[in-house]
Amino acid sequence: MKKRILKLFILILLLGITRINGTGAYFSSRQTVANNNVSTGWWVNPAVTVTSPNGGEIWTVGSVHNITWTATANDPGASITSIDILLSIDGGATYPITLASGLANTGSYSWTIADPKSATMKIKIVATDSHGLTGSDESDNVFDPVDAPICQPPAAPSLELNLSGDKKSISFQVKNIKDYKTLDYELTYKSYDVEKGVVGSGVDIANVDNYSKQIDLATCSSGVCTYDQNVHDFKLSVTLTDQNGHTINLEQTLP
Repeated sequence: MKKRILKLFILILLLGITRINGTGAYFSSRQTVANNNVSTGWWVNPAVTVTSPNGGEIWTVGSVHNITWTATANDPGASITSIDILLSIDGGATYPITLASGLANTGSYSWTIADPKSATMKIKIVATDSHGLTGSDESDNVFDPVDAPICQPPAAPSLELNLSGDKKSISFQVKNIKDYKTLDYELTYKSYDVEKGVVGSGVDIANVDNYSKQIDLATCSSGVCTYDQNVHDFKLSVTLTDQNGHTINLEQTLP
């Protein structure tokens, strides 16, 4: 062991390599020989800056965002050879999660936000240069992934049909129709055993959520109405049409 330390000490003296106090960087004051990987000049760690996320972002779990950075080798004879991306979920105290490693220094990495999530996340970028020196930077402040909102599908159109207590009128209501433009309806029923019916077409329902209609079960002339008797076997058919011409049919019956 002592012999290895002595050999290393002699090599350092020969190459003139000096550590810069308080840093992980080195300086070589002598010209290197052929096939020696050590170059003359300042051996300074790469400069790295995380540009996004850099704190304060609120990103939705499941969404895709770019992690971005800049990384530059400080030694003129070196270049950035790989990038590692680490994730902290404790405000930067530790970085136990590796999102990617050995990346090219493109300055951007597409990341799909996933669990585990935390309100105190940070990203660290670690850059390695061709001398094997590393530099890193982390988000200045924490960012907070949030769960995606639960989107409820719009309620489907529905139809209600009601006969009045005296059986002189029947009413219907169509709900959840704001996506439709026109309404057609046809009511059929029997008075005793005689078929009766009422038809309505092209009713404008644009920009309304619900539509209601009351129909008198009578034959009217000159303001005088004769109500049908013994009414039964009601059937109401409603057709809704949207602005693209698509239709939906609803149907209700009453005995």
